This record gives sequence, structure tokens and C-alpha cells, in this order.
Amino acid sequence: VKLFSALGANVVVTGLKDTDIQRVVKEAQALSPKGLKPLGLVADLTKMDQLTHLLVETVKSFGRLDVLVNNAGLYLLADVADPRYLDIFDAFEKVDTRAALQLIQSAVQYLEKTSGTVINVSSVLTKHPQKSMLAYEMAKQALELSTQLLSIELAQQHIRGAVQSHPLNQTDPIAVARYNKSVSHTPLGRIGVPMDLAKGVAFLASTDAEFITGQNVVIDGGLSYNLDSTFMITTK
Repeated sequence: VKLFSALGANVVVTGLKDTDIQRVVKEAQALSPKGLKPLGLVADLTKMDQLTHLLVETVKSFGRLDVLVNNAGLYLLADVADPRYLDIFDAFEKVDTRAALQLIQSAVQYLEKTSGTVINVSSVLTKHPQKSMLAYEMAKQALELSTQLLSIELAQQHIRGAVQSHPLNQTDPIAVARYNKSVSHTPLGRIGVPMDLAKGVAFLASTDAEFITGQNVVIDGGLSYNLDSTFMITTK
């Protein structure tokens, strides 16, 4: 959001807590060359009426929709034998997969008018299975496959779709707890920072990427080549 604001775009900030939203709105507006104020909207992505409201208010405020970024997610661990597993699976499916697909479906009518782009955020862990993360990885893999299929279905409306996958970054609590291990496993020698990911999204949304669709762009400093199945579990 902040990078898009700094690049002069009109942006929408959404989440569950208005205090967090307004903080980001203020920080993003300060970076905007023209002082453009982002639209801040509270929305529970598991509720269809709130998803619809989010899109309607966006187009009402800015007159168009060029880019949809699906970046909502959860972090919960559970083995398949855990009594909570199916509840956790349902939670991931609602937030990581279904909400994204509902937003895309509702946004098509706006994106086809602008030859817009959908960017779904996933994880390098979908290709490197981790203990106790079956529900998470299934939800993200479903999102990745959906992106590939939608890039074919929506091409005739001149809508592109792409995935950006990343590992832990500097703002993730688990990354902070495992900082040294994360750095030692990353060939480029540092942990990812939010700006690394933001630049990737900005690139995929730009005309520089106008012939890229259905692809999964990995931004991880090479970490995904150096993972084992216990990376997210061990505290060593």
C-alpha cells in the first residue's frame, strides 16, 4: 500500500481493525507525491456482503479498479490428528481461498474495463511441505492453481493474473523468533523485508509485466532452495 501510494496511485486499505487501517492510511498518504488519501474500509473477508461493499466503495471513490491484491491470511498450526484440524482447515479455506475467489469474481466487471490485474499472494512453502501446515499449504496451493486457471479464463477480458510467493519476512513474529536460522538458510544472506515484497507486487501490476500472466513469481533470496520439512517448526 505504501509503495503504491509513493508511486502516485489511489489505494484502498482494508482490514478488521479501524485503528490499524487509519494508521496505514496516514502513513501512506504522507508518502503520496500528491498527498492522495487512501480509502480506508473495515471489512471481514469471510462475509460476502462486506466484500461487495469493499469493491463498490472503491469504484465509487476512484471511478475505476486497476489492480486487486489478495494478501489476507492466517497463521495457525495443526497436525491432521489434532481435533481442531478441520476447523482450522475451514478457517484457511474461508480467508485464503474463498475470499480471494469471491473478490476476483465480483471484481471482473470492473477489471475488464481497465485491462486490470489480479495478484494473489502465496508462500514458497507450497512447494516445500512443512510439518503441521497441511491446512495452510492446501489453501495456498488452491489459490495458486486458481490463478493459473483464471489467467486462461479471464484473458479474453484482457485481465492478467499472477502469484507472488514469499517466505517469512521481517514483520512475521515467527521470522523474528527464528531470525538467525532464516538468515543462515537464505543464500543471499538476509531475511526478506516488506519492501522486497511490495516491489514485486508493484512490478506485476505495472505495464512492465503486461505479458506476464498465470505465473508464480518467487521473491525469497533463494531460501526455497534450502528448506527442509521442519524449517517452520524447530526453534534451533
